[in-house]
Parts: sequence; C-alpha cells; structure tokens
Amino acid sequence: MQPDLENLIYAVASEYRIDPEFFKALVIYAGADPNKVTPGTPFPLCYAREYADKNEIPYPEEAQLQSSLLGLTQLPGVWARRLGFERHLRELLHAETNLRLAAQRIQGLFEDYGYEADVIAAYHTGTTFRYSGGLYGNERQVDEFFTVLRELRKLK
Repeated sequence: MQPDLENLIYAVASEYRIDPEFFKALVIYAGADPNKVTPGTPFPLCYAREYADKNEIPYPEEAQLQSSLLGLTQLPGVWARRLGFERHLRELLHAETNLRLAAQRIQGLFEDYGYEADVIAAYHTGTTFRYSGGLYGNERQVDEFFTVLRELRKLK
C-alpha cells in the first residue's frame, strides 16, 4: 500500500474515531483499488430518478451505480445516497471521498451494533442476520475480513 494512501486511511480513521487497523483492513479486504466498481448489491434504490436528474445523468446509470460497490472500500452506492451524498456516485472513486463516506457508515454501524463482527457483517448487507447456529448470513466475507484484520494487528 502506498504511504500517501495509508496516511489518508489513518487520518480519516482518527477523525471518525475508528480503529485504524479495522479501517485499513476494510480497504485491503475490498481490494485497495480506488477505481474498482463491482455491480449487483441487493438494496432498494434511493430516489434514483431524482439523483439522476440532479446530476444530469441517465436514470439507468444512476440505478446501476446505486446498485454497485464502489472504490477503495467497496461502499455500496445506495449507502452513499442514504448518508446524504448528492454528487455523482463516480466521485466515490476518489480515495478521500470514498474513505470519508465509508468512515461515516462504519461509525454509524458501531453506534448501532458496537461489535466489530456485526459492523463488518452489516457494512455491505445492511443486516447482521444470523442463522440459528449463530453464523452470519455472509459468514465467509466476515471471516475473510477478520483474517486480514488479524494479520494487521499482528504487525502492530
């Protein structure tokens, strides 16, 4: 990871009072690619027509971006909208914009759940759904994230 990016991650984590290793692990787990766009999240859209008109883009483009995971942290576009981000969602491909919105989302999830595993389970899915055996609905992703986090904490 480039030093400038790592410094930005730590600065944003500090500003939002998030454990910097937790936040860095999110970036690494997401692929650390500021230009990455992964289509296909299951969330309902958030005023997609209105945002398309406001940003002077076609509705299908806004709908696709709201339904995608974007940038360094693979933040769902629809969550950026729910957090009040009104500009074109492609701006989430800018590292600082992406990190700040992801930090805002993580901070809110910590306020709601308080437990790291619940926070990371809900980050993409919006829920901490668990099966009767206690496993998260997205247990594989949660486990993969914590593998990265454990490695970072070992290096500290």
